[in-house]
Amino acid sequence: MLNLAIKLPNLELLPSEPHRDLVKALHELYDEAGRPPSREISKYTYQRRQPEGDQLDTVSHETVSAALGGKTIPAWAKVKSIVTALVAKSVKEQDVEEWLREIHQLWIKAQPGSRPREPAGRPVLPLPERNPHFTGREMLLDAMHRRLSEAPNAPLLLSGAPGVGKTQLALEYAHRHAKQYSAVWWLPADQSERARDTLAHGRCLLVLDNAEADDLHGGLPATRGEVIVTSRDPGWGGHTGLEVPDFDRAESIQFLCRRDSGITGDLADEIIRRFGRLPLRLHQITALPSAIDLSWTDLLDELDGPGQPDTAVAALHQVLDRLRAENRLRR
Repeated sequence: MLNLAIKLPNLELLPSEPHRDLVKALHELYDEAGRPPSREISKYTYQRRQPEGDQLDTVSHETVSAALGGKTIPAWAKVKSIVTALVAKSVKEQDVEEWLREIHQLWIKAQPGSRPREPAGRPVLPLPERNPHFTGREMLLDAMHRRLSEAPNAPLLLSGAPGVGKTQLALEYAHRHAKQYSAVWWLPADQSERARDTLAHGRCLLVLDNAEADDLHGGLPATRGEVIVTSRDPGWGGHTGLEVPDFDRAESIQFLCRRDSGITGDLADEIIRRFGRLPLRLHQITALPSAIDLSWTDLLDELDGPGQPDTAVAALHQVLDRLRAENRLRR
C-alpha cells in the first residue's frame, strides 16, 4: 500500500480566510516534517507518553487527513497532538512551543463559533455535567455545527441504536457552543412545553433528549436558535439528520485507556474483539475493576472458562451473577 502525502487543498474552496491561514500554517510544518503519511502521525500520538497531566490526545489518521486537507477543524487537543508530532518529525530543529502558540491563535480565529453573537439576554441555563471521558466524534461534531449553521431553522436529529452515545454527543456539542446562545435548554423530549415561552426570545439552543414517536404532538417550539433532537428512530418527526455509529477502533482504544490507565493497547484490542465498540458497553466494562476483585487477566480467563455462553456479553453477565452470589462484588 502506498503512503501518499496529504495534498494542500484548494484554499479558495475553504469557508473562511482564518481557516485557510490555519491549513497553510499546518502544511508549512507538514512540509518541514518531510510530509509523513497520516498513519505515521497518528501512530506517534498513540506511542508518545508525556509526564502525568500533560498527555497527548490520540488522533486517528482520518482526523489527521481531514485537518491537513481542510475538511474539518478538530478540537484543539487534537491539533496540538498533530503539531507536536510534526515538530518531532521535522528535518530541522523546531521550537514546539512557538509553533503551538502560532497555530493556537490561528485555530481560535478559524473556529466557526468565533463569529460575533447576539448579546446574551439571559444566562446560559445549567446543563447536565460534561462527560470528562468524552472521546472522539470530532467529525460528527463538525458535521453538527455545519448542519445547524446552514439550516438553523431545521431541527437536527441525532439517531442511532441504544447505547451508541447520542445523548453524550449532544451534550458535548451543547457545552462546546453554549456561550454562543442567550439560553441553552436541555430537556427530555416529553417536557418541551417548558421551553416554549423562553425560546420565543433571543438566540437559543434547545436539546430534546430521547424523543419517542408520540412526543411533541404540538410540534417543535418556535425559536430563533437551533434545536437538536436525539432519538432511536432515524425517521422521527420526518426530519433528516445524522446517524451516530459505534466508536471506530481508534476511538474505542482511546476511550478504554482514558477510563482505566491500566489498560494497554493489546488489552484494549482484546476487549474490543470480545465486546465490540458500542460506547455504553465499553463504559460498563471499564467500571468492573472498581466493583470486582479480579484483574483484567483473571476476568478474561473467567470468561473463557468451561460452560460459558457463546457470546462474550452473555458470559460477562453469567460471571457477574456468580460473583454476586459468592459475595465477591464490592459494595
